[in-house]
Amino acid sequence: MEQAIYVIALLVIALVAVCYYVIRHPVRQETPAAEKENPQNTMEQDNQETNPYEGMTQRERLLAVLKEMNCQPEEDTEEPERILVAYQGERFIIDYSEQSKYISIHDVWWYNAPLDDIELLSDIRKVVNACNFDNHTTLIYTINAEENVIGVHCRQSMVFVPEIHNLKDYLASQFVDSFRQHQNFHARLNALKGQAVPTDNK
Repeated sequence: MEQAIYVIALLVIALVAVCYYVIRHPVRQETPAAEKENPQNTMEQDNQETNPYEGMTQRERLLAVLKEMNCQPEEDTEEPERILVAYQGERFIIDYSEQSKYISIHDVWWYNAPLDDIELLSDIRKVVNACNFDNHTTLIYTINAEENVIGVHCRQSMVFVPEIHNLKDYLASQFVDSFRQHQNFHARLNALKGQAVPTDNK
């Protein structure tokens, strides 16, 4: 009996000694040398790994996203903050500013008509105004007096920042919305003219 008590006492003493050692010598995790020198560099690096567009200029970001969309963007030689790009056969113009979070997308001269057709001109004005009520892509029309035609164009203004989830799909959706306005315009115009099937007149 005395031997058992002795063994138990030794175990208790050993347990107390182990606990004391652990309390006095906690396990410390080593910090990488680079992080010790500048922890903010590590945070910025982690952020860039999760968001590849962070830290890019607006120009770099646009070019990177357009290339991910399998487009071949071109920089306008006359306008320093303008990119030209073809998407699904349509030619788009993208204007941006390094000081702004917004970009503007233009889809120009995808429909035109002769100025001599007064009735058609009236219909075009009515349809453009109607289309602008049910789509965030704005339709505008301009007149080219030299060629004696009126042209219809799409215009969009949108935020383009790295915080937006999936910039590639986001930008593609804006291009697709221009195509929807094409269809909307043709459907309304042909309805006024009494035609059932839209025709694309570029």
